[in-house]
Amino acid sequence: MTTKYEFEIEIPLPSKKMAEIIKKSLDPENYVYVKLFVKENILVAKGHGEDAGSILHTIDDLFWCLLVAYESLNVLSKNRLGNFINDS
Repeated sequence: MTTKYEFEIEIPLPSKKMAEIIKKSLDPENYVYVKLFVKENILVAKGHGEDAGSILHTIDDLFWCLLVAYESLNVLSKNRLGNFINDS
């Protein structure tokens, strides 16, 4: 695959711990097209694609997976984990 386009997205989250948990949950899903890094409380996504359509699909998939992980952690933090996720 020839990479023609690259992108980088920074996603601020409530804590570094939450960013790390979400990164670990998304790594298996996105490892081919997106590399994830944690910088403080920011989840950084760097990716590539051959054309605008493939990048759009990759970013759409990333954000749907991110939404599920984020909402799941919010529910868990309210029901069982207390402030575990919000600790830096």
